[in-house]
Amino acid sequence: EVAWTITDPATEFTEVQVSDDPTFGTVMDTYRTDWTGADPETHTFAGLSDAVEYFYRGRAGVADPLGNDVWGAWSGSTSSTQDNQAPTIVGTDMVIEQEALAGTTITGATWHQTTQADWMSDALTDVDVATLPGDVILDTVSAPDVDTIGSGSLTTAATPGGVALNYFQASGDSLLTQIEHWIDTTTDQEVEFGVYESNTLGGPYTSVYSDLIIIDAIGPAFYSSGPISVPIQDGFYYAIGISWTAGDVRYDDTAPGAFGIGNWVGDLGLPLPGIPSPLLGPDGTTTPHYGRLTTIDSYFPTGTIEGTVINPFPAVQQWGTLRYDSETPGDSVLTVDVLNGAGTVLLADVASGDDLGASGIDATTNPQINLRATLESPSGTYTPILSSWTVEYDNGNPFGVYATDTVDPDYPVSVGDGTGKLTGVRSDGQLVTDPFPLGNTTVTWTAQDHFGANFGAENPADHTTVWVQTVTVEDTTDPDVTAIPGAGAVASGPDLWLVEQLDPSGAPLNYTYAATDRCDVSPVVTATPPPGTTLNLGDHLLQITATDASGNEVSRVITVRVQDTTAPEAVAPGSIPADIVIYQPNPTHLQPYTWADVQRGLQYRLGINDLPALAPSDVYDACDPNPTIVGHNAAGLGFSIGRNLISWTVVDASGNTGQVFQYLVIEPLAPPPGGGTH
Repeated sequence: EVAWTITDPATEFTEVQVSDDPTFGTVMDTYRTDWTGADPETHTFAGLSDAVEYFYRGRAGVADPLGNDVWGAWSGSTSSTQDNQAPTIVGTDMVIEQEALAGTTITGATWHQTTQADWMSDALTDVDVATLPGDVILDTVSAPDVDTIGSGSLTTAATPGGVALNYFQASGDSLLTQIEHWIDTTTDQEVEFGVYESNTLGGPYTSVYSDLIIIDAIGPAFYSSGPISVPIQDGFYYAIGISWTAGDVRYDDTAPGAFGIGNWVGDLGLPLPGIPSPLLGPDGTTTPHYGRLTTIDSYFPTGTIEGTVINPFPAVQQWGTLRYDSETPGDSVLTVDVLNGAGTVLLADVASGDDLGASGIDATTNPQINLRATLESPSGTYTPILSSWTVEYDNGNPFGVYATDTVDPDYPVSVGDGTGKLTGVRSDGQLVTDPFPLGNTTVTWTAQDHFGANFGAENPADHTTVWVQTVTVEDTTDPDVTAIPGAGAVASGPDLWLVEQLDPSGAPLNYTYAATDRCDVSPVVTATPPPGTTLNLGDHLLQITATDASGNEVSRVITVRVQDTTAPEAVAPGSIPADIVIYQPNPTHLQPYTWADVQRGLQYRLGINDLPALAPSDVYDACDPNPTIVGHNAAGLGFSIGRNLISWTVVDASGNTGQVFQYLVIEPLAPPPGGGTH
C-alpha cells in the first residue's frame, strides 16, 4: 500500500493520482483534499502488487470567485520503485557421464521457472495429491453408536493437566472407533488418547491403544482421537480417556454416565500418564468425565478411495516418489495403485517410498496420473486408515541454476515472457536441449529482472547479470567385451570353456570376440592367445582386453580347459582286428566249449595257451599313441563252433577305458578221407 499525508494552505486544495503507467493513461486512484478540511490529511491506497512499478503525481488548486476549481500544473511523475540492483545468478558447474556417442542430453533442459523457492528445491517438489478431509477408513456395516459420558451442563470439578479416565465393563463385543474429551483449552498441544484393558476391575490393566494427537486449540470443545480401531471384548473392563500436560481444564459432571456397549463403573484422574489403577485416584469423585465414545458393530470387508487426476508442473520429465501416511492395524491391508489419466493401472500395489520414476512412469508418456487406495479388512474388525498421499516429481531444473533479485523476489515468473527471464547460450552454438559432447562446454546464463530499460529513467538501463557455467561430460564407463566359443569349444560357465583334444599335438582354440562402447565406435581390442591357437592338454588362460578412446579399460579372463574324455577304439573305426582261428577242441555234443577247451584248441592249432596278444597297431587313441591293453573277457565266456565275439579292455594315459572287439573262430574237424575216426 501507499499512503500520502498532505498539508496545504487554507485557501488551497490538492489532488494526487497513482498509476502503473508513467503517462497516466490509466489512473488507478485519485485523492483530493478540500481546503475546508483539517490539516494534515492522510489517504492510503491499497491493492498494489509486488514487483510492479507505480507512478504518482500531484497538483494544487484554488477556487475562483464563482466557485470553480482552478488547477495548477501537474508535478513531474515519480516512480514508487527504485531498483538499482541487477539480479544474482546462483549455480555450480556440472560434471555428468557421457551416455551416448553424440554426448549427453540433460533431461528437462526445457523448463518453466516459477519462483526462487521452486528452483532451490533441486529437482523434487512435493505435490499434495489429495490431503483428505480427515482420515479415510472403511464404511461400517451399521451406523455408529455415539455415547455421551456426562451431560456437560454443570462443571463440578477442574483439574489442570494429568489424566482423565472413565471405567466401563463391556456387555458385548464391539469396536471403539473414536474417543472425544471435553477440554477448555487455548493452548495447541499434544494430547494422548489411551485405552486400557483388564479382565477384572482391580487390574492390572494393559494398554491396547495409545496415540499422541496434536490439537489445534479453539477453547472449550470436544477434542478427538480421530478414527481408531480398538476391539472391545464382552465382560472385560476398560479404562478410556486422555492425558495432557498444559494447565487447562477438564470437566466432571453430576449427570449419570451412559455407555452403549456396557456399564460405567467409575472414573479416575491420575497425575501422570500410564497404566491406570482404580486405587490411585486423587479426587475421589464418582461422576463420569465429560466425553463421548463412538462404537460400531463391524466394517465392510473392502473399500476404495481415489484421488483427483494430477496435472504436473510444466515440463515435468519424470514422476518421482510416492509417499502416503497410513495405519494398517490387525489383519487389515492397504494397497495403493497408480493410474494414468484415463484410469489404466500403470503400477499396482505401490508401497510408500517407491520411486515412480525408476519404475518407468515417464511424464512425457503419461502427463497425468492418479492414485487409488484399496482398503481391506478380512475380519471386519480392524480397518486400515489412510491419512494422506503425496507424489514428488522432477520440477525441470536440470542445470541447478536459478536467479534471485532483491526488489523482485519472485523473479522470474516465467521464461521469455518479456518481463523477467533467465536464458542460457552454449559455447558451441547448440541449444541447451541438444546433447553435450565429451569434454567441457560452457553455458552463459543471462538473467534480467522485471525492471529493465523499459521502465522509468530513474532505473538503471542494465538490469542484467551474466554467469558462466561449465558443463563437463566425461566418460568413465568401461567398454563391454563379448567372447563366443567356436567349433570344438563349449562354455561350461561364464568364465570356463571346455575343449576336447582330438589329436596328440593338442586342440585348436576357436572363438570370436568383440567389444562395444557407448562413446567409442572402435575400441581397441586384444586377445591372447589369438583364435586358432593349438593348446595342449590342461588349463590355459584366455584374456581379452578392450580400451576405449577415453582410456577406460576392461579385461575378460576365461579359463580354457583342454581335456581328453575320448576312450580308445579300434584303429579303424567300425572295423575289428583279424580273426583268431582254432580247431574244434572236443566233440560237437560237448558244446558250449569252456575256456579250458579253447586253450587246448589254441595249443593244438597255434601252440599257445592264451589268445594271441592284440597288436598295438590294432588300437587307436586320439591323445595316447601307446594305450595299455589290459586283457580280454574270453575266460568267462562259452564258445561254439563258428564265430565267437570277444572284447579287449584298453586304457589310455588319461584313464579313459575302451573296448576293442575281435572274433575267435572255431573250425569243425572234418573226418579223414575214406571215413573212420579222426
